[in-house]
Amino acid sequence: MMLARLTLYLFAAGLLCFGALFLVAPTSLTTLVQVSLPTSSASTEVRGAYGGLSIGTALFFLSCARRRSWLRPGIVALVLISGGLTVGRILGLLIDGPAIPSIYVLIAAEGAVFVMGLIGWRKLDGEDPG
Repeated sequence: MMLARLTLYLFAAGLLCFGALFLVAPTSLTTLVQVSLPTSSASTEVRGAYGGLSIGTALFFLSCARRRSWLRPGIVALVLISGGLTVGRILGLLIDGPAIPSIYVLIAAEGAVFVMGLIGWRKLDGEDPG
């Protein structure tokens, strides 16, 4: 249970940081992956989709980490989200070719969260639910 809870807290902390940065300064992170925001509409979309969604998802994970009955749904969601991000980026590399270093850092971080989540989920499955 501890690994699942720790993984939820770590991913939530990362999402809160990313979300806050995307809300207040969207270009600070988009330039790291060579994405430009040429219009105010583009910036508004990034603030909502990356800032707001990241913060909302982080708050969900924090809620899951704090409630025993929410731990399993939270870790399942974390595994699916971090796994989806990791697979999506890897497919991007396979389809589009090599990328800048920051993409590889994201793959490593999200992949590590995915693996930690899987291990935490597995440990939860072996525990007494009572």
